[in-house]
Amino acid sequence: MRIEAFDADKQTPIPGARVVMHPYRAVTGEDGVATIHLVKGTYKLLVSASRYIGNAETVDVRDNATLRTQLTLEPAHDPASYYV
Repeated sequence: MRIEAFDADKQTPIPGARVVMHPYRAVTGEDGVATIHLVKGTYKLLVSASRYIGNAETVDVRDNATLRTQLTLEPAHDPASYYV
């Protein structure tokens, strides 16, 4: 299975995103792509990356397919606002 992690706004690849389909794991390369060899079945796909809101979905794996996950950047926080 090929999993692509992309920035939802910029439509650019996210290198270093963590991909988990328990018990299988991978990390995306510079192209935002990770490949995991899976046994057919239903999996919970979790994709996360630093500064992005993670994404989780249930996936039914029947053949070699490509899944594209789009992650959204976390909102920016002003650290000074914690001390008001």
